[in-house]
Amino acid sequence: MVKSHRRLVCVVFLVGATTAPSLAQTPAPSAFEVASIKPNNTSPPPNARISLVADRFDAVGVPLRGLISLAYGEAGPPPRTRPSDQIAGGPDWLNTALFDVVAKTGADVPAGPASVGSKLLMLRTLLEDRFKLVVHHESRQASVYALLLARRDGRLGSQLRRSDLDCRALLLARGDSPVPPQAPGERPLCRADTTPGGSMSGGAVTMADFANVLARMTNRPVIDRTGLPGSFDLDLQFSPTGLPGAAPAGPDRSSSDDDRPSLFTALQEQLGLKLESTRTGVDVLVIDRAERPLPD
Repeated sequence: MVKSHRRLVCVVFLVGATTAPSLAQTPAPSAFEVASIKPNNTSPPPNARISLVADRFDAVGVPLRGLISLAYGEAGPPPRTRPSDQIAGGPDWLNTALFDVVAKTGADVPAGPASVGSKLLMLRTLLEDRFKLVVHHESRQASVYALLLARRDGRLGSQLRRSDLDCRALLLARGDSPVPPQAPGERPLCRADTTPGGSMSGGAVTMADFANVLARMTNRPVIDRTGLPGSFDLDLQFSPTGLPGAAPAGPDRSSSDDDRPSLFTALQEQLGLKLESTRTGVDVLVIDRAERPLPD
């Protein structure tokens, strides 16, 4: 999932979100066989969503920043979007003007997870052709958080447990079938979900993906330096007070009577991890030019 000025974009293929592009080994396609782009002016705005199922690419109510975030993200599986704070520049309407995109690949692009990298490259071509998008990459020094083990002996917290599930293998085996949503009360699969008020639950989450969740909550890049391979189940209870990317507390709980620990304390006490502030070079996608497309 991706946040763009608090707009939540649901990527429906096999769900996810993260950092710099990794499409170099994907065979370069030409473009979508057919594609249509129209402004979405419905009121109230729809819940933004993107689907990459079978030979199609569909987006509903997605701002240009959301499309760029996906196009210059990682193919996965699961596909992961480029964090919003690693996209700079662009026109004022980058986050506010919404678009619907309907596109179809050619018969030479196989279905399933292997097609995602090709679709993202095709999306780049579409953005260049229709939005006249011009971008370049820069390495910029930025304040980031390093996600580290909190204890010298490397012992994990009681609410962080290793998972035997290999999400990548699961997603590859499912092909175009998305992971089914969990039933009420069940742990989410291959992702971490947060609830309003400061609760997080994750199933078979890698530390890299967990770092991306924390990046959205803290509005700062988070780099995984735990050295922990594999995936984990996790549960976290914390106070969202002061976190720029956290959902507000519900009407039944105010910040004044919230006795839960801060996110930073909860990470150490419950998961055996910590966030440490540092500065490092971050790959930033800079938007040099973008124009509103003519609808078709």
